[in-house]
Amino acid sequence: MIDCVLNDKIQPEMRANFAKLLIHLHLDKDPLEKLVVPVMTRVWDNIEDGITEIPQSQAKIDSKLLELKPALSTYISSFGGKMKCYEKEENLYMLEALRILETMIELGFYTSEKELIDVTSPLIGILSGVTDYYSVQEEEAHMKQIELDGEEKPLRKTPEQNKIRYQDSEENRVMMDIKNKIIDIFSKLVQF
Repeated sequence: MIDCVLNDKIQPEMRANFAKLLIHLHLDKDPLEKLVVPVMTRVWDNIEDGITEIPQSQAKIDSKLLELKPALSTYISSFGGKMKCYEKEENLYMLEALRILETMIELGFYTSEKELIDVTSPLIGILSGVTDYYSVQEEEAHMKQIELDGEEKPLRKTPEQNKIRYQDSEENRVMMDIKNKIIDIFSKLVQF
């Protein structure tokens, strides 16, 4: 199942379905339990030394499931903070990947602040939406702008492009679901 979720040769929509199954059949089950957060007690010496303890799973996590951590981090980073609204199937897979990430955080898969920063830092750019593309033409225009300016800046959007960005469509709803899931993930991390 994990191999299917991580196999980029499989269509994104099918991978998204495998990701849903993965959550329900392998992640969200005994002996794994959701963490109790916030952690109400701290060791005073750790606070003085600036050591942050991350709540962890008390159960042994299968090594195959732990392979998801670097794979998710790589996948999320591959977007470079840019989402393509017109790639609906890929966005559905991204949404399921974020659900896996959220579940893994809730179950205590991440054991250090560095691991959490590595996987969540790219989410900030995605959440921003400044570099989201709503059409192939918009993406091409941005690449042309970068070429002319010699540096990457947010795309100067026309009123027509902004209208597309805020209209009600299935693609835009998936994008909003992604951004809402990122907010859910950050709200859980704040509790640590």
